[in-house]
Amino acid sequence: MLKSITAAAAGVNSFEDKAQAVISMSILGTTVKVDISGSAAVDVSGKKFFSEFKTQTTMPGLAAVSGTVLNYLINDTLYTKTDSPDSGLDPNTWYKEVLPVVEQQEWALALKLGDQYAILLDLATLEVLGSETANGVQCYKVKITPNVNKFVS
Repeated sequence: MLKSITAAAAGVNSFEDKAQAVISMSILGTTVKVDISGSAAVDVSGKKFFSEFKTQTTMPGLAAVSGTVLNYLINDTLYTKTDSPDSGLDPNTWYKEVLPVVEQQEWALALKLGDQYAILLDLATLEVLGSETANGVQCYKVKITPNVNKFVS
């Protein structure tokens, strides 16, 4: 099934996704927790990308720090706005950056869903949890667990 998912994703030219992660780490004996949630929309052939990510970082004894980052990528230009207090950017300002060719190529590779799935799923285990209907289409509901250590290396 993993190969089927990768093969199906290779032909995808536009998609939307949502992500959520909770990261807990110990730094000098203090537990730091980072909650991340976001969404993205991609149009590969139109060379367009949008994302919105929200983060909240908490540490015992300190006030939580929250922030939102918005990104639009259109052709070779990236537009960014953030209200994150540690970003050093004005929270009421959109920033525009024309990307160098190397960064354009990196973004193009990152937005190819099939290639990303191939990398991730090659090092994963899959568990079929059942099926459900999404927008009138019968779909499998799966849990994919990547091998993070192999993925990072």
